[in-house]
Amino acid sequence: MRVCNKKASLGFAQQQIGMTLVEVLVVLALLASLTAIALPSFKEFIINRRLENRAIAYVTHMNWARSLAVSRNQPVNLRISGGESASCYIIFHGPVNDCTCNAYGAVCNTPGNEQLVVVLPHSENIRVSARTESATTRINPTQGMISPTLTAIFTADNGKAIHNISNILGRTRSCSPERPNFGLKIC
Repeated sequence: MRVCNKKASLGFAQQQIGMTLVEVLVVLALLASLTAIALPSFKEFIINRRLENRAIAYVTHMNWARSLAVSRNQPVNLRISGGESASCYIIFHGPVNDCTCNAYGAVCNTPGNEQLVVVLPHSENIRVSARTESATTRINPTQGMISPTLTAIFTADNGKAIHNISNILGRTRSCSPERPNFGLKIC
């Protein structure tokens, strides 16, 4: 049995399948416009999350350093350094000025003193600096107390900052110097 399509035989156009070039170009232009609008906000979001994660990791490392000092019954030091291509912090034991860190890692006069080195390359858009009399703070092994007190300032290239303030008891709290950012109180 043969079936005949009357519309096709009467000269009507068949239903179009697919899209025309103009339709594709319009959709691509709309996608490009939306991407151009959203990209700066997305970059800002990534930098803010990176800043927040680095500040949280620092608090974790500070708590770990306190427990390391108490468990080993040895003083532990934390030193914050900055350079042209990176900033960093290092947790080490031994003499206070024994270790420093740079873009390539730790430099210690006594090998094996370093326990943890965190390097923040400037390409990551996050920097760490210290607001204290000394770049090194010492954690006492008997009670986990620190001297001198330390404020580690994590700053992003977009101007946002998180301050991690460690008091003499070794407890660290986080705050932001601007309007409440990241759910933190204002410093």
